[in-house]
Amino acid sequence: MDQRLATLGFQLDGKRSERHRLEAAVGDPAARVQDAERRWADASLEAIRADFAARIDSGGGALAAFNTVPADSYRFKKAVANSFRHLRGWACTALTAESNFPLESLLFDLVIVDEASQCSLAAVLPMAYRAERLAVVGDPVQLNPIVSLGDRLLEEIATQTGLHDGDLRERGIHHKSGSGYSAFEFAAKPRLPVLLNEHYRCHPNIARWFNRTFYNGQLTVLTRDRLVEEFLV
Repeated sequence: MDQRLATLGFQLDGKRSERHRLEAAVGDPAARVQDAERRWADASLEAIRADFAARIDSGGGALAAFNTVPADSYRFKKAVANSFRHLRGWACTALTAESNFPLESLLFDLVIVDEASQCSLAAVLPMAYRAERLAVVGDPVQLNPIVSLGDRLLEEIATQTGLHDGDLRERGIHHKSGSGYSAFEFAAKPRLPVLLNEHYRCHPNIARWFNRTFYNGQLTVLTRDRLVEEFLV
């Protein structure tokens, strides 16, 4: 037994020496990984900038048209179409998509609908039709789209079209109580939405209240209280 313990001790010392040699050659693995991640992010950003600059340079003639045509004209939509191969990302409101882009299926490889809980399903569907992939982002505890039509009128319309008002509400596609977010949340079941739980906007005391009241304490509040920090310093 003593001989075996001695052998194991000798092997352990050898492994420790090997680890020390590796640490001396490689350094702290955690620090190296963080450094590699930072360099990868920097290189990726530079690659995006270079690609973007090259695209603008090659499409100078097409992009120059935006300086000469009114934004609400047919020629503006044509200028957008001529610029697709030069610009990889576009931003607009859901209601101005029709005046900017042709209604073609799979026009974009990815469409991101932000604040979808404040968009009606009718406003989101034309964007979804243009998308190969669709990301719907919203907050279901915020206000739904503001609709001035009365509940009785909406119920009558549902009945006349062979639908049931209560079923529309349950499925999240009701014109007044539903939204683009609630409709796609229902359609995605049983998969659950991904909670974006980091909050940067409000003062921590304000965020603490709505975090507890509406989000069951699931938010991570990252807003800094600069007055308190200055006082502590």
